[in-house]
Amino acid sequence: MKNKNSFLLALTSSALVLPAYQSQAATAPERSKFSYQFSSYQEDNTEASKTFGGESERYKIDVHQFKLLKPINDEYVVTLDLQTESLSGASPWFTELNNAGQPQLVMSGASISESRTDFNASIRRYDTNNEMGLSISNSSENDYTSTAFGFDGVYELENKHTTINAGFGISNDELTPTQKLIPTSVTYAEKDTSSWFVGVGQVINPNMVGQVGLSFTKHSGYLTDPYKKNDARPNERVMWALNGGIRYYVEDYDAALHADYRFFTDDWGIDSHTITVSWYQPIFENYDLVPTIRYYSQSEADFFSNSVDFNQTYYADDFRLSAYSAIETGLKLKQKFNDWAWSASVNYYQSQEETNSSPGLVNFFRYSLAIEYSWD
Repeated sequence: MKNKNSFLLALTSSALVLPAYQSQAATAPERSKFSYQFSSYQEDNTEASKTFGGESERYKIDVHQFKLLKPINDEYVVTLDLQTESLSGASPWFTELNNAGQPQLVMSGASISESRTDFNASIRRYDTNNEMGLSISNSSENDYTSTAFGFDGVYELENKHTTINAGFGISNDELTPTQKLIPTSVTYAEKDTSSWFVGVGQVINPNMVGQVGLSFTKHSGYLTDPYKKNDARPNERVMWALNGGIRYYVEDYDAALHADYRFFTDDWGIDSHTITVSWYQPIFENYDLVPTIRYYSQSEADFFSNSVDFNQTYYADDFRLSAYSAIETGLKLKQKFNDWAWSASVNYYQSQEETNSSPGLVNFFRYSLAIEYSWD
């Protein structure tokens, strides 16, 4: 696994994902659905001033996602997800100070080319005031495999005005790094993950719904990146996340405001804040226009540095562990007509340097096209 951007992994991976809240229970789907989505992700080249050897390309990733949802009867629904991903480009190998004492990247050299396949299967049972689901997933590529199991449940109270949900999951990852000109420090390693979440949703008034949730995740095992020079990380990471959000219907514009906040902290010393605001505006007949803005900021890990100190027990110069902030803007257009629905979206993500930021911070552009068909 060649140090893929964490944002994209969070977006596309079908391995264990436990939402911190998903508190509004859904009615059992009555129709079958099939959907397909194509997404293309392109990182901006690294600037020549930040890279030994001049400007360097970064990752380009294309993703194909397929989903089939099939009601078995009035109570049970089965969902199958398949995703294929192809990646090419270069990634930072390590950071080193230049003659002026400024950190610069040494890139991986030859362009990386690989693919990944993810598969997820789940079954959900719906009852009058509750639902529950069980899922299994597998993610595989040439040097990495992951298998995960998850369970979650939703219970409604007070005539469906209050919703409580909770869940847990476990996964096991196996890493077999590709050995090239410079061998990696390990030839085989494992990582285990356990997660749980709990959330509450509340109808506040006819126009507003609020949600809050708490999640916990623990990684244990080999957490070092074998493709990064000098990288040495603790063999355990404990993470907490607190989420809150509102959904508000604005009658004057026949629109909906979605606003979310997330606080994240871990025992590596990282604290982060995420604010996301979206506006769902109907336009014309059966069309929705959805502009979105997202702000993110985080502190650096305790062991992050742009220059290696061999007296440190742990060390990483990974840009994802440095201090930085970022702004992402997006625009989506959706339409429903008869049994069909389609959407198109574009997003641009721009990182902002903070004190002791890594020169490897990324900016990226992503676009997606999706289509869905429903039938009885």
